[in-house]
Amino acid sequence: SPPQMGPLKQKNAELRRALAKMESKFVDSVRTNKAEIRELRSMLDAVKRGAEKNSAPAKQDVHAKNSALLKKLKQLSAQLRQERSAHQRTKQSATSKLGKMRSEISGLQATVSRLNTENAGLARQMNKKVNSKIAGSGRRGGSR
Repeated sequence: SPPQMGPLKQKNAELRRALAKMESKFVDSVRTNKAEIRELRSMLDAVKRGAEKNSAPAKQDVHAKNSALLKKLKQLSAQLRQERSAHQRTKQSATSKLGKMRSEISGLQATVSRLNTENAGLARQMNKKVNSKIAGSGRRGGSR
């Protein structure tokens, strides 16, 4: 079985998954909004074409429809802008969290390597002491 992920790596992976999920949600909502906007534009064009052929009362009705469509179009555009900026903020915050975690990880790695070096030094010292005691006891014939 693979070795356990450390808590930092685990958190890192979770953040990446959350970010990916948000990005796909954002992309979906942008697609939906773009499709709605295209639909509204084509309706608006159709209404305008109809308006050119129609009488004054019909033109007033068309004008009201146009106004409603334009309002909806503006709402969708504003919503798209808001979602885009929210997505940017989320992405920036996740990126900064990842950066912090990376620096924490490199700090921990440095500590681990320093401790490994210290341990190796201590082990060498212990070996020297033990070896010198063994060697000493052999020469003098005394107790160990």
